[in-house]
Amino acid sequence: KDERGGDERVNHILNKYGDPSVLDNIQDIIARKINDPTADANLGGLLGTGGGVQAAQVLGKSLNIDASKIMKMIPALAPIILGALTRKRDTSNAGIGGIGALLDADGDGSIIDDIAGFLLKSGAGQGKGRGVLGSLLGGLLGRK
Repeated sequence: KDERGGDERVNHILNKYGDPSVLDNIQDIIARKINDPTADANLGGLLGTGGGVQAAQVLGKSLNIDASKIMKMIPALAPIILGALTRKRDTSNAGIGGIGALLDADGDGSIIDDIAGFLLKSGAGQGKGRGVLGSLLGGLLGRK
């Protein structure tokens, strides 16, 4: 069992699973992962025990989308999110400390609420206040 925590754990996960090149072919990554029957919504423990279910419930409620559909999307979105975080870590002056602060913005030790909040916040050009994830999932699942 891996006992690392904090920035060291985040750095380990990004080194092991983060591949910035996935950002060059997002459509294929999503299609492949959505159709993978072995995809793990808990991301091999990255989200903690039952974290995939918890994340799907939080996002599903916020987006008014069935949590079971979100659970299928989590493994598809994970490589993209990890690739983006790895690229940010590798190109930012803040390094891993900045990524750790982003992942647990409120300092409560849980990243699920912070990531969900970040992804659900409305940004420029996102429309209807749904944020990046809301727009992406809504489009993929036929919501407007």
